[in-house]
Amino acid sequence: MRKYSTAYSPINRGDYRIFKVKPLDLAFLKIFSKRFKRKMLVLDIFVKKSDANFTYWQAKGKIMRTERYHYEKKEWLDYRGTKLSAPQNYKKYLTAKYGDWSSPTKDWDCGEDERTIVYDIKKKEIGS
Repeated sequence: MRKYSTAYSPINRGDYRIFKVKPLDLAFLKIFSKRFKRKMLVLDIFVKKSDANFTYWQAKGKIMRTERYHYEKKEWLDYRGTKLSAPQNYKKYLTAKYGDWSSPTKDWDCGEDERTIVYDIKKKEIGS
């Protein structure tokens, strides 16, 4: 568990911002060997908070936001015979986050390339 270190819009300092889920046995073994660290699968669950217009979250020292309506309803997509939920109007959501999301980018970094960044916590400045 990690908490927000700053307040921004509906986010309060000290609110939970992320939960990391790891297999306990490998987490214990990584203390003794770095080779286990590379093989460990970690699930990050981001806690997002909304105000009247936007939904906010934090990653890599940045506060990010997107229009709230993306999270108010979901669309169902078929992926190899399995129904998966996606944010409402997911193509617009993906474009807001990534720009041209249909073209793969090898060196993409959410702390630098994410288009939804609104605040840099370390620099204490508003994003573009």
